[in-house]
Amino acid sequence: MKFSCEFNDIEYFFQTEIGANTNDKYHLFLSGSKLTKYQNEEMRFHTLYINAKCEGSELNFIITGIPLSLEEEEQIEELEDFFEAKEIFEKIENSFDQMLSESKAPPWATKEYK
Repeated sequence: MKFSCEFNDIEYFFQTEIGANTNDKYHLFLSGSKLTKYQNEEMRFHTLYINAKCEGSELNFIITGIPLSLEEEEQIEELEDFFEAKEIFEKIENSFDQMLSESKAPPWATKEYK
């Protein structure tokens, strides 16, 4: 599934693909409802590709192993929850801030980080 959006002056382009089947030991991390969906083949682990553009610069990210429904409408809702829980947009904004800043120091060396 492909979709895009703009948030805080950053253009985002997303693509999800069904990932490889995982070993059963990782299924322990799924909630009861997601495990049932997985066993009924209504859900799979996906890979998310993110392309973000801001002020002529571009960053690419790949996130693997995201449990998502196979139905696209549910997938979008689940991705919204995932983005919020993992603070994806904030992390990408911080990456652009660091990349576009005049400072060449790593983020952990700045006063704001401490």
